[in-house]
Amino acid sequence: MRYTGGLSYPINKNNEVGLFYRLQDYMDPTDIIVDKKESINIIGIGYSLSF
Repeated sequence: MRYTGGLSYPINKNNEVGLFYRLQDYMDPTDIIVDKKESINIIGIGYSLSF
């Protein structure tokens, strides 16, 4: 499962910057213990240019 939230800010008509946070959970389907899972925290930035 992935949970993502983020924000974007328009610099002007053609440019935009963004920031997001993602929590990604992994679960091994072959594992007998169901409660055992790993997760990764991801923080990202982005830039968008429109023509």
